[in-house]
Amino acid sequence: MVDDARREDEARLGRPEPVAAQFSVVPASVVTARVFWYARDVSRQATLTTLDLLIALNAVEDGDWQQFFVQAAPPPDAATFLASKESAVAPRELWVDLDVPFRVTEAVGKAFRYGEWAALHESGAESADSELRVSPYDLLYGLLGVDDCDALNHLGGISGMSPASLRGVLSDLAFDGALPELSDRPPPVDGWPTRGESEYGPPWDVSVVECLASAVPTGGAVSTLRFVSAIVRARPELWSALASAGYRLAPPDGHAEREEAWGTRVFRPERRRETLLVTSAMYSALLLGRDLAYFRGDASVTAAHVLYGVLDEPENDGFRWLARPASAAGPRQILADQVFRAALPPRGLVKASPAARRRHDAVAHVVVPAMAVLSTVGSVLAALWRLLVLAAIVAGAWVGYDRLESVVNPPPTAEALTADLPVIRAEVRGEDGARPATFVGRLSGFVRLPADSRAFAPDLGHRFVFATQSPDRAANRSTVILTYRGKSYPAVFHCPGALGQYRLCLAEAVLPKVDMPDTFGWVPWSLTSGAGQPTSGPALVLTSGPRGTAVGKASASLTGVTSTGLPGLTVRATGGASPLSASPVVVPAEGLALRLLGVTAGKAPGTATGTDIGPLPVAPAAELYTYLSGLADTHVTAPTGRADAGLVMAPDRPADSGRPGVDVTKVAVGRAADLAGVLPGDRVTRWDGEKVTEPDQVHRAVGRSAPGESATVELRRGSRTLRVIVRLGYVVASETGGRDAE
Repeated sequence: MVDDARREDEARLGRPEPVAAQFSVVPASVVTARVFWYARDVSRQATLTTLDLLIALNAVEDGDWQQFFVQAAPPPDAATFLASKESAVAPRELWVDLDVPFRVTEAVGKAFRYGEWAALHESGAESADSELRVSPYDLLYGLLGVDDCDALNHLGGISGMSPASLRGVLSDLAFDGALPELSDRPPPVDGWPTRGESEYGPPWDVSVVECLASAVPTGGAVSTLRFVSAIVRARPELWSALASAGYRLAPPDGHAEREEAWGTRVFRPERRRETLLVTSAMYSALLLGRDLAYFRGDASVTAAHVLYGVLDEPENDGFRWLARPASAAGPRQILADQVFRAALPPRGLVKASPAARRRHDAVAHVVVPAMAVLSTVGSVLAALWRLLVLAAIVAGAWVGYDRLESVVNPPPTAEALTADLPVIRAEVRGEDGARPATFVGRLSGFVRLPADSRAFAPDLGHRFVFATQSPDRAANRSTVILTYRGKSYPAVFHCPGALGQYRLCLAEAVLPKVDMPDTFGWVPWSLTSGAGQPTSGPALVLTSGPRGTAVGKASASLTGVTSTGLPGLTVRATGGASPLSASPVVVPAEGLALRLLGVTAGKAPGTATGTDIGPLPVAPAAELYTYLSGLADTHVTAPTGRADAGLVMAPDRPADSGRPGVDVTKVAVGRAADLAGVLPGDRVTRWDGEKVTEPDQVHRAVGRSAPGESATVELRRGSRTLRVIVRLGYVVASETGGRDAE
């Protein structure tokens, strides 16, 4: 994204001083934009010069324009340091299209303006339109037109040719011998503006109000993300322009939604009765959309105008959730080309729109004369009119209420899940071999903190957890190797007792930012049961086939209750395929991310994966997320807050007075003791080296510790003596904290 590129430049070259902006009338082509990106990456200074662009033109792709360097003179190598005469002269921010700005010298800005005129000359048109683009030939011609710039001085010094001779060589190659006009003025644009001086601004189209009404959350404000999701549902003709270029909605890295913290505004469309609560970012997008409609002279402000306003601010939620493919054009440029089919002005050229004509003006000019005519018809016709108006209001209110639903995306398909497989799947390798694993979640989203605690967890955003089939002899907290996206990382193996029924373990690894699945996330889901409710439903699951792992259709069914009190679940693949172990089970329904029912259980030793087509048990997503919450708590440290081990112990009975230790009667699922491998029925004999004779000793020891600290616990399990490490978590704010639950 543009914002990321700016941060990279500031980290490498320092924060630049504010400069004037130059907006392109004719946008750059995809290849020309790639030339600017390459020049920015290899440049040794904060401001791009004409020589940087000349180097990039010779390095990017193998185009026909590179014949010019063969006939005239080659540009210098990118690694060669050349002093620039133009880098300090009137720098500016050049927007080569609606989405991409670059800090350039005055000479580069002038060269790009010449290139715009060259593109207009090539097309033979009298003004710019949405199909016109500045090609590499046009940019090269612009570089040759700026007197005494670095690029022209270099080419003339190497070849000995005059500027006119160099332009003649390029003219023969690209312009059939006819040189375009050189001008500093912006080229004329078809359709700009026709109504910019009107007394009133354009009114709001019904499509805008409908999208906002359908995006209203319960007890909240309409954000830019909810508006974009409403566009996905209600205006497919708009979304298809972005979707065809590879755009999709995906959770960003960090906070998923943060607009409401910036404040809210009340939005009252002129000449309409609706009143809606929107975020400040959404309100700004609405105003910019109206400014664009006023500038273009459009009859009303449509959903497309408002989407332009949403895409103008990279920090709002709607823009942050828009995952941009690497090779795609910018989103506003796609709107200009495929939706408006006309050149759109950058924000700096859009003038503010006045308000639309108020309702009382319409009353004075239309309603009053109409009522005067209707009054002559008689009281019966007037009463009938009122009844019709009342019926229309009731019908409109019913339709509006019916469309207040959750913000969703189009249904994820098997193809979409297949495209995300490199993010979802990994491999865990231990002493007994390798097995596939499924991404479950990032620990930073599962921390359960006390209401008034001040906690620190600096690395939780880098800790990721994968579910995999447990080995025959699962060693809790052992070290394994996680292979993810072709790279290997050390991981900690967690094999808690309650997941043993599914033959699943959890592998926890720290991943660097470059390999994080930051554009992917699950939405936990569950089947419902009860009177009149289905007990099974369609699902997607990974299966093995002749070409390797594939996504297949399956059927998920409820089967009783698990040992932790959650609804039991099984899955069976259709078409005779076999579900893979540790495979995600996904509901093919609407959602902001793929909806996860759970992960398939591991198969018993010796089971043939290719021939076993029976149903597999599924570890519910809710149970897996319980363990993620426990793991997250163990990594958090805080100066205040009670520690928790998740143990319930019974006082020693008289008959057992001769036995050392205290019996464990219950282990809280997903909490510290469960993650350490403690089971109900174990007998705690020592806690951090201290002999245990009553539960209060453990209570006091946990009370003296802070969340995140570890304790060595000695257990008796039958005739065996075990030692485990319990890393303490938090007492969650919703828990009453009884003395028996430590």
